[in-house]
Amino acid sequence: EKMTTRWAILLAHRVVIISARPARILSVVEVGSHLGDRRDHDLLQSPDFQALRRDIQQTIRAEYERARQAEEEHAV
Repeated sequence: EKMTTRWAILLAHRVVIISARPARILSVVEVGSHLGDRRDHDLLQSPDFQALRRDIQQTIRAEYERARQAEEEHAV
């Protein structure tokens, strides 16, 4: 199974989001500062978990769109 945002948050203490080419660190999310040390199935349904997941996914989507647009501009 591929790594998902949900699993990254559930298993990690820190999630590092990197950019497309050239790869650089966009964001380092300290999961523990948002969720504490709690790691159980109920955590997946908590508002804090959902908010953190949404924020991470928005950062990833924004970078994807930026990279896609840059690639299209270079292709022209």
